[in-house]
Amino acid sequence: MGNNLPTFYTGCSFTGVIATLSAGKYDLNQIGLPNDSIQSVKVPKGYKVTLFEHGGFQGGQIVIDGTGGAAEANYCGWGALAKFNTGTNVSKNTSSILIEQISGFENSESNNGHRYWIYLLVLVLLVVLFNNREKIMKIISK
Repeated sequence: MGNNLPTFYTGCSFTGVIATLSAGKYDLNQIGLPNDSIQSVKVPKGYKVTLFEHGGFQGGQIVIDGTGGAAEANYCGWGALAKFNTGTNVSKNTSSILIEQISGFENSESNNGHRYWIYLLVLVLLVVLFNNREKIMKIISK
């Protein structure tokens, strides 16, 4: 199962310490990473992430939109030129995050989890049927 939630990395190119967050509002100490440490972000299809320059969802902001498909933002190298709408570099300057799940997209994480149990149940059923095929054929032929 792949990761189907927005993921935030302290390192360039999706490395370092990670935090995977579901839809919600995350201020300074709620993100799970040190303040001003995010350098790269992955946003799966169906989510929109807004990074804020300051705590309390204040200051500049930048949006990473996964409504049209998965989106990635690496704020190192060429991406280091990315700036909040206040002119501050995004890299290592994020203090609060808003994550929105866009309506019309299924939550693949929970659906994949349910699919796993359905596949397992079907597999068990097939094994039971196969192991008892002679008994079943006798019952059917009566």
